[in-house]
Amino acid sequence: WLVGEGPTNADFSCCGYLYYPEPFGFDGAEWPAIDAWLARIAALPGWKHPYDLMPGRPSDRA
Repeated sequence: WLVGEGPTNADFSCCGYLYYPEPFGFDGAEWPAIDAWLARIAALPGWKHPYDLMPGRPSDRA
């Protein structure tokens, strides 16, 4: 987690940008700690991927 022993507003504020890796060329394999952090967030109860909540891709809305 970014701050402390569990998820905080800091995690939720920052993670949204990294769930759209394609436009930014982000490769989780190159950043294993960030990839693991995103997996911890995705494992939280009630979590849904942004693509499930907002159909389409960011490039479709540009």
